[in-house]
Parts: sequence; C-alpha cells; structure tokens
Amino acid sequence: NVAKKTIFFTLFFPTAFFFSAVYTESLFLFLAVASFYYARKGEWVKAGIPAMLLPITRVVGFLFFIPLIYEYLKQKKFKFKKINYKAIYPFFPILGILILFVYFSTAATSFNYLEQKNLWSRYLTSPHVAVLNTLEIVSRGDFILALYGLWNLFVLAGFAFLLIYAIKSKFNFTYIIYMLITVLLPIMSSTLEGIGRFILICFPVFIL
Repeated sequence: NVAKKTIFFTLFFPTAFFFSAVYTESLFLFLAVASFYYARKGEWVKAGIPAMLLPITRVVGFLFFIPLIYEYLKQKKFKFKKINYKAIYPFFPILGILILFVYFSTAATSFNYLEQKNLWSRYLTSPHVAVLNTLEIVSRGDFILALYGLWNLFVLAGFAFLLIYAIKSKFNFTYIIYMLITVLLPIMSSTLEGIGRFILICFPVFIL
C-alpha cells in the first residue's frame, strides 16, 4: 500500500515530466533505489555496483557512501567486531567519483562539470544564501520570476516540514541521511533554482 502511494505521488509531482526528458533524474533514481534495495537485503556486492555509478550520473552521488555506511553498520548493530570485507562496498561511490575525475582529465574541457557549473552562476555557500537570493528575486516584481521563486521556496519549506516529521516519527534514519545529502548539497550552490527537479531523486520524500 505504501509502495503504490509512493509511486503515485512521485509520478504526479509537478516536475515529474523530467523523468521522460534527457536528464539524469530517472537513471539516478533507479540506481539509488536499486542500491538501497540490495543494501537492505544485505547483498552488498549488488548494492555497491549501482552505488558506484551514482557519482557518474549526478555529482551529488559521491556522498551516497554516507547512508550506505550507516546502513551497513546498522545491520552489524554498530559492533565493529562484526565488520567484514563487505564493508568495502558502501565506499564504491568514492570509486565512481575517481572514475569521473579520470574521465575529466582525458576528455574535452567542455564536458568538465567543474567548469560547466560556472555557466549557471553556482558557487558553494551556506543554504541560507540560496534562500536570501530567492527572496531577492521574488521582491524584484517580475511576475514570472517571482512565481518561480515562490515555487522554489514552497518546495524547500515542504521538504523541511517532511524532514522534521521524519525525525520525530523515527523514520528510517538511512533514508533521512539520503534526504539531507540529495537536497542540502544542491541548495548549498547559492540558488534554489531547480530544487523542484532535484527533489525527484529524493524518494523518501514521496514515501513520507
């Protein structure tokens, strides 16, 4: 019942049309769900392979090792004596980012993410800067831009509400960590632009 409702809310979210566009959201979501599925079953080889591909799909994927490590330790009841060789598989997203950097070092610079992000006027900063920048856009008076800014603020407020609800309701903490890395990292790039699209890969939001 929860799964069916989750799929419903995902497909009818206002930005779900990006799943059918030439964007990485659909592929990233597939890889993330697959990795979590096998991780929760304790099949860490199968969990590690899609996790390795996540940073190649979206840069935020390199942080995916954090919830995977937590999930692994949780299954071991946080007893370090129970840790075995399978502990290496949660770190596979780091291997993925290394592969990506090797590619960047050999490919044409036009494909370099570190350079391309500057074209979108994004820079690393604290989340409140993105909120202030969006409020400034809303206050300028342009109706379309103001409406878009209000939408982005609404999405962020909704996410914050669900995050607080998840913590209070003792929601799966592995998923809470995933929520934080998939949404907080993008809004630390100085703007809320695109948050309605970025949140599509945050499937715990739709479960909640």
